[in-house]
Amino acid sequence: MTDRFTSLYGNHSQAVIVEKNGKVEYFNDAAARLIPNINEAAPEDIFPAELLSYNADRFIGEAKIAGKNLVVNVTKLSDCRVFGITAPEPDDQGDWTNIFGTISYELNNSLSVLKMSSGLLLPHIENQDNSKLSRYASMIYHSYYNIQRITNNLTDFGDYTRNSMLLNRTSYDLAVSSREMIDTVRHLVSDRGVELYFKANQDSLVVYADKRRIDKLILNLLSNSLLNTPAGGSVALSVISAGDRFILTVSDNGQGIPPEILQMAWSRYRAERFVSEQPVGVGLGLPIVHAITKQHGGSVMLESRLGIGTTVTVSIPLTKPETPAFNDIFVDYADYDMQQLLTELSGVISSEKYSQKYMD
Repeated sequence: MTDRFTSLYGNHSQAVIVEKNGKVEYFNDAAARLIPNINEAAPEDIFPAELLSYNADRFIGEAKIAGKNLVVNVTKLSDCRVFGITAPEPDDQGDWTNIFGTISYELNNSLSVLKMSSGLLLPHIENQDNSKLSRYASMIYHSYYNIQRITNNLTDFGDYTRNSMLLNRTSYDLAVSSREMIDTVRHLVSDRGVELYFKANQDSLVVYADKRRIDKLILNLLSNSLLNTPAGGSVALSVISAGDRFILTVSDNGQGIPPEILQMAWSRYRAERFVSEQPVGVGLGLPIVHAITKQHGGSVMLESRLGIGTTVTVSIPLTKPETPAFNDIFVDYADYDMQQLLTELSGVISSEKYSQKYMD
């Protein structure tokens, strides 16, 4: 068995560890250089529990190993699991994050003028009762929200890269909020022919998190799944409480991600160009999901099989503030933020849905 793994992984520059029956069966020289005393270590001494307990044939996760935040690609074989360990994509973009901020600022100024001008035109269009002009107005609004999503992603990613992404944590009912979100999304994307489902293990789940950021995370995942699931397929959002954590899962039975591309899933600019046959935005959706999860102290796993589908699982601590007023600080989410939804899902919502009734 060891000779077999040596022939497969012995010359890899990537660190490789093979786990079998709860023990380290094999490690290559790169793993030995990375992890001191690896010959005496058990899998649980190397990898976090959530990574070891995640049951999938192939997925990508993260782990802090030897003091470094590393990407771990896991592949299940017939009688063992192979853990391939790589460093995250290096930050070789120089001062790009500051450029992103400048671009976002300038674009947002122009977008504000565009939206204001369009709003002034709408009453005149509505008074003429002209379906063609109304359709043109919807197309303008659709383009506005699509560009707004891109600029928001540039800003958010720049903030995260500079460690300036701030969280506005409040307590709110994640189960109720997510159920309402799915109901609204289902209505807006009904013409795609994809079924949307929601599952929760309890009617109410109060969490302490940045609601707007978590909503953005969910909407990004839903958008990716909807974009890559053909008519007749399905997308499911599940929300469960598991001990001291809450777990969000978005799964689909769409086209899936090729194995050679899966390891690039969190890499900025690159992964989404391969994940979708219809590239939208600038490829920052999945990296931003990853960033929001990490800012909340959580972990994210991505598993996918070509032609079968993709599942993203986000696990975040149910962190509560020390103040006893925790239960008194509730977010009013009864009036769902339609502007955010129209922005984040602009890649999958048709132009016809960007009519004035949704904007209002």
